[in-house]
Amino acid sequence: MDAVDLIGLLPPFTYAVFAVTERLWPARPFPPRKRWQLVGIAFLALIATLGTAVPLLIPADWLARHRLIDGTPLGVAGGTLVGFVVLELAMYAWHRTAHKALGTAPATTHTAPGTSYDVGRSGAGSNA
Repeated sequence: MDAVDLIGLLPPFTYAVFAVTERLWPARPFPPRKRWQLVGIAFLALIATLGTAVPLLIPADWLARHRLIDGTPLGVAGGTLVGFVVLELAMYAWHRTAHKALGTAPATTHTAPGTSYDVGRSGAGSNA
């Protein structure tokens, strides 16, 4: 099994580990939702299908001509690691910028409806 095969197995393995961890040791109580595990698995399958099929539909030479950075010298594992870190930093920067632009505290947008997170009484981010 080479690096490409191992990297391809990470998303479903990570999902399974997090689902089991959340089931055994929930971070906080959430309102009951019917079949939420099934919805999560369905979206994982959808993303995996799109993530596999779409790159195969785009010609490799076109991708090579239009890439921002040539990560070929890094190899598959190194390119994946660097790409993941750069992508996560960009997503974090966008996320923080969105909070500042919208003027919303993280507690108002990062909670499920019906949880005990009440921003109005105890201040932003406190769990009353």
